[in-house]
Order: sequence, then C-alpha cells, then structure tokens
Amino acid sequence: MNIRDLDLNLLVFLDALLKEGNVSRAAEQLGMTQPALSNGLTRLRKQLDDPLFVRTSRGMVPTEKALSLAEPVREALNSIRTAIAPKQPFDPAHSRRSFTIAGTDYVAQFYNCRYRLRRPFNIPQGIAALTTGSPQGIH
Repeated sequence: MNIRDLDLNLLVFLDALLKEGNVSRAAEQLGMTQPALSNGLTRLRKQLDDPLFVRTSRGMVPTEKALSLAEPVREALNSIRTAIAPKQPFDPAHSRRSFTIAGTDYVAQFYNCRYRLRRPFNIPQGIAALTTGSPQGIH
C-alpha cells in the first residue's frame, strides 16, 4: 500500500476506537457522530484490507492487525500533536535565555544595580547584562 492512498485522518479514528473499544464513545471523544466514525472505519478497513474490529457480545474487539498498529499509530499521532502544539508563552521567570540591554550612560546609571534590572521584568539571576558604548559592538 502506498501511503499517498491512505487517508491519514482515519488513523485518528483508529486510535480513538482502540482506546475506547466502542464506536459511540470514540465518536463522542472525537466530537463527531457515530455514523461518521463508522463510515470512516469502513473506509479504513478497505484501505488496510482488514476488518480491524470484530463485533462480539463484549463489544468491538480489535483484530491482530489493529493491535499491531496501536502503538505505532499512537506514537505517530503524539509526535504530530507535539510538533504542531502551540509553543508556551514566554515566561521571564523561568527563561534560560540571556539578555543584553544596551543603553546610554544615563540608562546604566539609572539601572546601576542588577537587582533593579531584574526586578521589574522578573528576570532570573545571571541572565541579564547591561552594556553601554558603541552600538556597532552589539549584535
């Protein structure tokens, strides 16, 4: 099978079904209707040429193929979620970045104490520096 022929969105359905073991609960978790998820499962079954789940008196039971896909699919989806997740907003209290603030002698005199420089910005100790002089030396 060529991956271009596979609807990768259906792997989200598979992951939810493997977690929930029930089409209605998996659909609810994904914020969709049960018929929409069933339709997606039918498409995935055709694409993978496997029933993936078999209905029993205990509910939907995954096939060997579905079980073998469970961990790789979950890892792949988690990697994608991590890659596209919004980055954390900047928090100067926990940042490990180094900052150099350039200013005139007046600014240096005004902020003559490292404590004063850190306090208004809540910058952790040791990561702020104040420099004066020629702007050509600042990068």
